[in-house]
Amino acid sequence: MNRNKKILNVTMAAGMAGVLGPTPVIAAAQEADNGVSKEETVYVNATAEGEVKDITVSDWLKNSGSAEGDVSDVSDLEGIKNVKGDETFTQDGDKVTWNTDSSDIYYQGTSNKELPVDMKIKYYLDDQEITPEELAGKSGHLRMEVSYTNKSKKTVKVDKKDVEVYSPFVMVTGMILSSDNFSNVTIDNGKVISDGDKEMVVGVAVPGLKNSLDLSDDLSDKIDIPEGFTMEADGTFDVLPKKEVIELRKELAKLQKNLGGIKEMKRIPDAIFIVDPKKERICVQEAHTLGIPLIGICDTNCDPEELDYVIPGNDDAIRAVKLIVSKMADAVIEAKQGTAEADGEIEAESEEFAATEE
Repeated sequence: MNRNKKILNVTMAAGMAGVLGPTPVIAAAQEADNGVSKEETVYVNATAEGEVKDITVSDWLKNSGSAEGDVSDVSDLEGIKNVKGDETFTQDGDKVTWNTDSSDIYYQGTSNKELPVDMKIKYYLDDQEITPEELAGKSGHLRMEVSYTNKSKKTVKVDKKDVEVYSPFVMVTGMILSSDNFSNVTIDNGKVISDGDKEMVVGVAVPGLKNSLDLSDDLSDKIDIPEGFTMEADGTFDVLPKKEVIELRKELAKLQKNLGGIKEMKRIPDAIFIVDPKKERICVQEAHTLGIPLIGICDTNCDPEELDYVIPGNDDAIRAVKLIVSKMADAVIEAKQGTAEADGEIEAESEEFAATEE
């Protein structure tokens, strides 16, 4: 997968949810008005450009309690599974028969069919149109325009006139943005929810409804029926995908833990103090290679020949180690203070000598 398409995490955590109105479901040995209806929600995972990656469909068979036994449904979904109950089913082509005790049934499956609604996304960085690939590594004010096109329509007679009516889909598009990268997030048709280090953005639209209602110009100006939405934010857009960033941060934390103490070191140290020569054998070998004197606590299981200055002691006793280390720290601080005072005296004498010559 193209890494740059993961920018922004605009890898949309899920695109469209089309909610279909209640649809009759035929129950075995019962009439169509048995009180069972169906509600379907389509979840689409989309790319940064709005192209479909995968489709998951959730169906809810609403059973009023009058349908008990076998309930038949028509579905062309693949990988159907019951997501809330223990009811079992049999499938024969598009016919799915559920065995139920009058409870509601929630099931899920995948689909590869063409969606009835298209989604397009345009990006503008500082008011200049830009592709998702070009956003990588840049920063500025982002404007993202999401538009939908309803392709599901039919012609009906209204007052003896042919009128085009669109299927009533409610489109809900969600995105998850990192608060570390984005600020001042706004949306015109939807809501922004702050959740710790994340900004969850949800946009809503009802494509085609305005055309179906055929509103007059006056009403059209007063009633806002969104066909899409616009999200704006200030941010910096990562080049790397989130997974790689997490791995790199773990590696950075490990380096900080192991090497953070020497990152400000500008020269080879005059001496090295270690607590356990056996455990720190790599340090001992490096010191020998570079000719750096070693000062260390030597327990009975260590070789004192490896150390230049041996401090006999138990390197497993916390109190003993704490005492010796604190004394070593005091000695270093005292030595540094003496050096600083000596440097100050030399500097003062130099200034006095220079003043005498003048």
